[in-house]
Amino acid sequence: MSHKRDSLVCLILIRLIEMERSKIILQTLMIVIIVLSSLVVVSYAQQERQKPAKVGDLVKLESVRGRATNRELESSEMLNASIFLTGEITEINRTRIMIKILEGNMRIGENTYIVKTGLSRTIFRKFGWVAITGNATGSDGSLFRFHLEGMLHIERPGLVITGLAGPLVNDENHYVLRLMTRIERVV
Repeated sequence: MSHKRDSLVCLILIRLIEMERSKIILQTLMIVIIVLSSLVVVSYAQQERQKPAKVGDLVKLESVRGRATNRELESSEMLNASIFLTGEITEINRTRIMIKILEGNMRIGENTYIVKTGLSRTIFRKFGWVAITGNATGSDGSLFRFHLEGMLHIERPGLVITGLAGPLVNDENHYVLRLMTRIERVV
């Protein structure tokens, strides 16, 4: 009987030692996580602060992904779409920014449209609204008008994400675009 009791006591002691080891491992892991997370916060805090935008600054709008459909065709085939615009800030107040589009292009499927003129009106806070209108020229010289608008969100300083939707139209074609874009200042 005493042999069984001694074995049981040994097993209990071994379990307690194992539990102590796992507690030590868990405590060490928690300390490592806390130290690493504080290093990330410190490195973010030490990043160079961006200067506020001002009149004359250049900005670029670039699509992350996009789709388009041609409403004039019977089949509503989804085509890949993209946009790249460069603009100059022409007016800023506390909540609104006006941007003159200087150049850019839109691509729908295999067709490219060159943007030469346009205007962007933006209501700007943590969340906001952007509307972009302008003219684009197709590869055959035909003139298109576009009006894209949607919500914007400031992800972090220097990175603004927008979801845009709207038409690119002329007398013969009527595309509807849906784009996820980012807006950044050109350095």
